[in-house]
Amino acid sequence: MKRPDTDQSELPAAEAWVVGLVTVLFSLAWFWTTRHGDGWLEADAASHYLGSRFALVEPFRLVDVWQRPLKTILYSVPAHFFGRAGIQAVSLLLALWCGIAAWLMARRLGVRRPWIAYILCLGMPLLFLHACSELTELPFAALMGLAAILHLRGRGLLAAVAIAILPLGRPEGFGVLALMAGCYVWQRAWVRLAILPVGLVAWSVAGWWLSGQPGGLAGTTTWLKDHWPYSAASVYQPGSLLHFIGLLPMLVGPIATPAVVAGMFVLTRRWFAADTSQRVTIAVVAGWPALLLLGHSILYWRGLMASNGELRYLLVAAPFWAACAASGWDWLWNVGRFARLDGGLPQGWCGVTGPVRLAAYALAVPVAVNQFLWGVVPLKNDDDWANAAFAARWYQMNVDHTKYPKVMAGHPGVYISLDRSNAGPGAAEWIDENLRHPPAGVVLLWDDVYGKFNADKRRQGSVEDIRAAGWVEDPYMVFGRPGGAGRDPHVWRVFFSPKPASMAPENR
Repeated sequence: MKRPDTDQSELPAAEAWVVGLVTVLFSLAWFWTTRHGDGWLEADAASHYLGSRFALVEPFRLVDVWQRPLKTILYSVPAHFFGRAGIQAVSLLLALWCGIAAWLMARRLGVRRPWIAYILCLGMPLLFLHACSELTELPFAALMGLAAILHLRGRGLLAAVAIAILPLGRPEGFGVLALMAGCYVWQRAWVRLAILPVGLVAWSVAGWWLSGQPGGLAGTTTWLKDHWPYSAASVYQPGSLLHFIGLLPMLVGPIATPAVVAGMFVLTRRWFAADTSQRVTIAVVAGWPALLLLGHSILYWRGLMASNGELRYLLVAAPFWAACAASGWDWLWNVGRFARLDGGLPQGWCGVTGPVRLAAYALAVPVAVNQFLWGVVPLKNDDDWANAAFAARWYQMNVDHTKYPKVMAGHPGVYISLDRSNAGPGAAEWIDENLRHPPAGVVLLWDDVYGKFNADKRRQGSVEDIRAAGWVEDPYMVFGRPGGAGRDPHVWRVFFSPKPASMAPENR
């Protein structure tokens, strides 16, 4: 049997239907998951939903440091008009774009069948989960993929603009900004270098303006630094340096993991024999996920920058992982002599080559794992969300809203159940200042998870701290999960402001 050694960078009609079928099945699986699941992929997803949901009526959310302007601006319009379904639809489009970006990168790398990168990208289990979610990783990955493609195609000014926006999406953007600043200095590309800080400057100025212009004109330069929530030391326990490496199969898929390793090896070896243009391509496509893996491994190992070792941190390089996997897949199939398997694969695929068929088969592995072992999707809420909904109903039905018109809660489920902004006129922000100095007319709904644990130390409060601050506890309103049988307790408590709204100074 003839080995498929020749370049096939143009998608043949015989395999185009496989790409189309993968896209349709991915979209149908997304539709089924979002329609049958009411859960949240992460607690942060619910908070990000609230930020996007009310951003058009509360413009300060557009520049919120925790919510991230890139995500909020992207999701705000669909969230305002269509709620959570609108955000999820945009996430689906971003996931499909990540696949296209991986395809284009693989083509630049010279992969014989670059559309395999598209298939492998959509086969990433974590990418699919985020296509159904509201978090910041997917918008960042999509923009990072766009920036890389623009850079590799010689659209340097547009690439610089995209890179300048990256810090508005996630903290990893600062690292990319610093790396590209060094490259532009080396290349003496002064115009591109001047573009890089524009995003941060615009963010700081907009934040200064929308938050009431604090600090005079000098506040335009310090607003972002003053509102940055992260601390150098993490509130989470550090872990193993190899933590993320061990989780790679959950990120890229169990079948694609050997291909990623092989791809990194092949691209590193090829870099030494390549010309300058090829070296740049390899450095961009393979260097970003490698540096990301190294950086987050060190942060988690040393307990820095509020890192709790979540695998989704690596998803910001989704199209890059897939492009590397396609390169390794190509090498394993041809140089690795796996082409002999082609004759053993089921026939009748209308001329579809063995590598593409096997890549398509690989998509079934995460589906089978979900269906028969773990059952991750459709996402379902834990009982703490039922408790949050109960707390919201109790507030609606049992509290005198003329005296206590505001809610203060660490759990975002309370505000989602009320369909109320957690920073609007009907809420008091869950922050240290309000916890220690109770505002008038507030009902505080505290739980022992969201109330105590947060990457932002300003948003942590224990029962002892709340009682010491003068909040009045309702001793009859203690509910939740008692614990036992291997389950941690999840207890809720209710506190009232020392002064109702009718006693606030402005109402006297």
